[in-house]
Amino acid sequence: MKNIILLTAAIVAAASSAQLPQPPTMIRSRISAVPVDVRVVDRNGNPVTDLKKEDFAVTEDGDPQEISHFAVQVLTPDPAASGGVPSLTVPSGNVAAQNRRVFLLLLGRGRMGSGSSKELDALVSFIRGKLLPQDAVALIAYNRATDFTTDHEAVVRIVDRYRTGHLKIETDLFEHFAGLHAAYGALTIPPSIQKQVDELFAQADALRPRELVPGQLSDRSRIRADIRRTTEDLLRSEAIAGREPGTAITDPANARTVERLGVTLDEHLRRSVVTNHDISNIYAGIEYMRFIEGEKHMVVITPEGLDLPRMENERSIAAAAADSRIAVHIVYTGGLAGAPAPTSRASSPLPSFATTSRQLFNVEGMRLISDLTGGHTTAYRYGEVAMNRLDAATRSQYLIGYYPKNTVFDGSYRKVRVEVKRKNVDVMYRRGYFAQDRLVPLDKREFMSFTRVMAAGAYADKIEDLQLSLKPFGVVGSGNSREISVEIVIRPERVAFRDELGLKVAALDIALFALTKGGDPVGEAWKTIDLRLTPEAHQRFLKEGASFQVTIALRNYPKQVKGVLYNFTSDLLGSATAMVY
Repeated sequence: MKNIILLTAAIVAAASSAQLPQPPTMIRSRISAVPVDVRVVDRNGNPVTDLKKEDFAVTEDGDPQEISHFAVQVLTPDPAASGGVPSLTVPSGNVAAQNRRVFLLLLGRGRMGSGSSKELDALVSFIRGKLLPQDAVALIAYNRATDFTTDHEAVVRIVDRYRTGHLKIETDLFEHFAGLHAAYGALTIPPSIQKQVDELFAQADALRPRELVPGQLSDRSRIRADIRRTTEDLLRSEAIAGREPGTAITDPANARTVERLGVTLDEHLRRSVVTNHDISNIYAGIEYMRFIEGEKHMVVITPEGLDLPRMENERSIAAAAADSRIAVHIVYTGGLAGAPAPTSRASSPLPSFATTSRQLFNVEGMRLISDLTGGHTTAYRYGEVAMNRLDAATRSQYLIGYYPKNTVFDGSYRKVRVEVKRKNVDVMYRRGYFAQDRLVPLDKREFMSFTRVMAAGAYADKIEDLQLSLKPFGVVGSGNSREISVEIVIRPERVAFRDELGLKVAALDIALFALTKGGDPVGEAWKTIDLRLTPEAHQRFLKEGASFQVTIALRNYPKQVKGVLYNFTSDLLGSATAMVY
């Protein structure tokens, strides 16, 4: 370790170690108002901007509410505000007007740009010609996301690289995840393909591309379980079809599944990978924007659609997004269902009833997500139409706030309904929120660090945006006095500093989890490090990194140790795992 700086006098640091998990210190605040962002458009998609407070009525779980806050927001270009980007904050429940829009552009799996929709051309035109100077935008493609930025041309450069680069990536992903791997194997992108993905962002270092940690993992697990059950039905169907007539026992439930799906096993497996990747990104995007104040917009551009097994999945996505004031807009560019492939055994040149029904079901599911979050789904239309409608609908809106009459906050999801006294209009708004006590953390960093680190700790895949390695030493002691020491090496790449009184300052948090072979925790420790470096020490850190040791008190013998590193200054994460011998 002679090339690694030790955290001693060379680095002025304040560090503390404590048991994990301990949530951040919170205080109760008064009941916060519930903000509802409402967009009203006529049947041509044009905003309606002349409504008054008395034209609106709000109910929560059917109970009328008194509107306490009302404002009309019409956004106009503000070049003076173009230098700022949205900062992370803790949930406040404030009802305050916004002077800009926040867009997260999510490029879904599948081939884009080759059809008549011309969605990538439309996206570039939207970024260049429709975004206001002060609008902040970020982009997700595959498993990478950028910072939010008002440098719109930087995002255009990524889209241009994606236009040509993603075609080979899609081919390689299809080949890699072929067969039953799609249903039963890990869906992590392999290093050879990951290198191609990273090349899409090669010119965007200033936007700090990073891997996002998906939230709401329980729903994703249920989706995978549904996909596996369908895979088994299709496997049984193919096995029966290959036997001599009368030699196999048929299963009516299995036959109904096959008839309802109208796809081959290979096509089902291909779609399952696409679905898992896209849903993971949607949940990750929700988590990414959760701590940005005000309303946000997620724009999902997908040639494949969201092939979700059941309607509850769409409602789960919508509830998570609506609770975070995220309107989900979906641009489906796949077109109408086509005829069967020439190699299939279909007797008709037309798409089957099952195929068309499945597509209609998927489109309705996407519309449900948009409707419940205050967004809009566009299907079977040119990309330009979708992006123009997105711009027009989000340029103006009404901001409504109310103090809920039901003051018992038990975590349940409450349904919100907004009605207007105007005929022949469409009203878009989030349809609910989770009624939780409004708690305010005493320390913003503590709150953010705890939230990000715990999410990464539950995430199975390795996160490499920050680089660290672990070296566990042997377990010492016995009974309640067992403990293990772990040496942690932090590499300097991408650790962000800020200037403060002539020093370079960075906030780092590390959580260590001692785990059994089955992944159950038997010990945890949290270390907070505030680096305050002189210019000389900062240069040494950039060349050599840093190392230190943490001791974990154990409840049982571990088989592995997982470490999560979080840099509050950059909102980046890293994780590593090491075996205990």
